[in-house]
Amino acid sequence: MRIIGVMVLTLLPSLALARDHADAARHEMIRGNYAAAETLLRQSIAGFYGDPRARFDLASTLRERGKPQEALKEFAETLKLTRPDDKKMVSDSLYGIALTRDGMSDPIASAAAWDEYISFARNIPEDQAALAIARTHHEEAQRLAGIRRPPGTQKAGR
Repeated sequence: MRIIGVMVLTLLPSLALARDHADAARHEMIRGNYAAAETLLRQSIAGFYGDPRARFDLASTLRERGKPQEALKEFAETLKLTRPDDKKMVSDSLYGIALTRDGMSDPIASAAAWDEYISFARNIPEDQAALAIARTHHEEAQRLAGIRRPPGTQKAGR
């Protein structure tokens, strides 16, 4: 029991520093200073590997910095670290993956990513506004990929 107490006391400063780095990184993200945010988030993750929020923020930062492959890896890691009942983080991560895929000049992969997000988030009330945007991205990706929608699901033309 004493060993566990010592371990907890040893880890607390590291966790506090990791949280401080993550908080500072979010401020840098708001300012658009993604290079500084990336550095701070990597420091945060080094201090506490299991923080899905820091991973998500790093993935988003990497996407903004034009590093889509690294971003996708971090979004995947976020999903691995996220509790299954944390639907908000899962939803945000799937949306982030789809946004990242959008910028990668592969409309088939983009359409598939948007489809995965839409399938997951369709029954989450707080995601309805994001779903409307996602459907627009999905339709555009399908159009670019030459994917035809099944009969009865196409929008009526005027």
